[in-house]
Amino acid sequence: MPRRRPIRLFVSYSHRDEKYLEELRKYLEPERGLDVWSDERIQAGAEWRQQIGDALADADAAVLLVSQDFLNSAFIRNHELPSLLESVRRRRLRLFLIPIGACTWRSAVIERFQWVHDPTRPLKAMRPAQREQALLEINRQIVEALLPARDDAAASNGLEALSMAASDVEQALRETLPSQYELVREVARGAYATVFEARDQLLGRSVAIKAFQHGEVCEDDSLYDFYVRSTAGLKHRNICSVYTVQTQRLPNYVVTEFIAGDSLEARIKRDGHCSLEQALDYFTRIGDALQYAHERSLVHNRIRPAHIIVDAEDHPVISGFHTAMNAPRVDRDDSLTLEDQMYMAPETRAGKPATQATDQYLLGLTLYEMLAGKPFIAATSWGDLPLKLARATSLADIPESCDCPTELTNVIKRMLASDPAGRYPSIATALADAWSISGSRLNRRMRADVAAQQAEAARASYKRALSSADLYERIYKAFFAGCPAAVPMFAKTDLKRQYELLHHAIVLMLAFHAHPASEEPTILSRVAARHGQLGMQIPADWYDTFCGAIQQSVQQSDPDLSDAVRDAWAAVLENGTRYMREYGVKRGATSDA
Repeated sequence: MPRRRPIRLFVSYSHRDEKYLEELRKYLEPERGLDVWSDERIQAGAEWRQQIGDALADADAAVLLVSQDFLNSAFIRNHELPSLLESVRRRRLRLFLIPIGACTWRSAVIERFQWVHDPTRPLKAMRPAQREQALLEINRQIVEALLPARDDAAASNGLEALSMAASDVEQALRETLPSQYELVREVARGAYATVFEARDQLLGRSVAIKAFQHGEVCEDDSLYDFYVRSTAGLKHRNICSVYTVQTQRLPNYVVTEFIAGDSLEARIKRDGHCSLEQALDYFTRIGDALQYAHERSLVHNRIRPAHIIVDAEDHPVISGFHTAMNAPRVDRDDSLTLEDQMYMAPETRAGKPATQATDQYLLGLTLYEMLAGKPFIAATSWGDLPLKLARATSLADIPESCDCPTELTNVIKRMLASDPAGRYPSIATALADAWSISGSRLNRRMRADVAAQQAEAARASYKRALSSADLYERIYKAFFAGCPAAVPMFAKTDLKRQYELLHHAIVLMLAFHAHPASEEPTILSRVAARHGQLGMQIPADWYDTFCGAIQQSVQQSDPDLSDAVRDAWAAVLENGTRYMREYGVKRGATSDA
């Protein structure tokens, strides 16, 4: 049997109402018997008036998204509407009117036509859950009017497969979840998804399940790609881990690590603002997580205090990770969209795709809010938004609001540059600049964190190098080659015993580098004191040569040695030998006295 031509449905709308076109598409486009056409199909460089004319001529039906902007559009009024109304007069086209916003429709030429939704209850005035139900009913009326031959039950099943009300998500989730998971409670509900705490009975752990009311994950290729790739191995202490993804039926859901704690937004509201030390600590950890994601070609584009959970150990954890999403338009009138506008980089507000520089801008907004105790763009209404956006471009209020060192103010200003090219080359560079802030107690804390990471990297490298049976022999050969005068000192030494001492010395240096405050002076001072007991006067340059011998030999024995690990070894060895040299000098001065 030949395939029937789909019914062509032309959509006429104001570009200011594009959001509602996208919402309507979500319900209509999956209907295989309908071909939904709007001016979004026009190719760049094409004769757009001609393409719209051709689409109008071919249409079997038309949907009008009616608002005051729609009625005020000269092109719609002078071109689209006359053609549509003439086709209706000739009885070759069905017309469906959908009220988007309050408008003067009673005085317009469309006044005599039938609405598929009550014009006194426009979609803009409805809450998200109510609007979903209205769109479902609108879809049902259009489908039944245009595809009357379709089986009612089949059509109903098709609609159910496209969306569900927020109130139905929990029951549907309970019916579709594997027996491995037991829902515990609802944690949060948003416009498009509901988050539940659940118990993974197989692995004995708490998990979070984010259930989508629509088919976001399977419909958005970039979102699906992120979740699949993150499940395959995106692991970072400050990013909420993704365990599994389900996209075969509604509700689509994602199972993630459950983070018990408050949002950073709640912390700021509770405490008024973060201390400089705490703000920089959170800033550093969040920035490190974003840099980690960027190195794997992932962009968040939704960074804000509400999407950061501070766990029981005071670690900020990024939740709600998405790939680059289309920027909401300024004319959206619900509270969620107003919040989106407050946390949006200038380039995405202009309709450009999100990039790594976008995440940097949003991280800058978050740092500002932690220090100032209020959003950088603190709009309380849509009428307030344009003024707040205009003031945000000047960056003049940052020093006064943040009450922080000038150096940090400059970091924030650069991260919030309107032009992405004016921001830091990477978030890692911004973090490095923040680290240099003089007088901050966090500087010492961050240096300690870095030292601990360096020690851990060198320790792992040392374990790998130990797989080489001749590691210690290589070290001493390299040392003797650089310091021939040292050879006689080891002539009568039991090398096996010397190798054991060398092993202990390396282990002690790793421990000292990671925890200098708790280990000093009892660890490395013993090594230095042992040298003194044996009457060994160690020239200062021997220490440097010996460090070089260790690095060279480890490089030959560790197959996974990277530049970062090589730098870690250099820091560990320099720190340990410097202490031993200084300890030796102190002991010499004491003995002379």
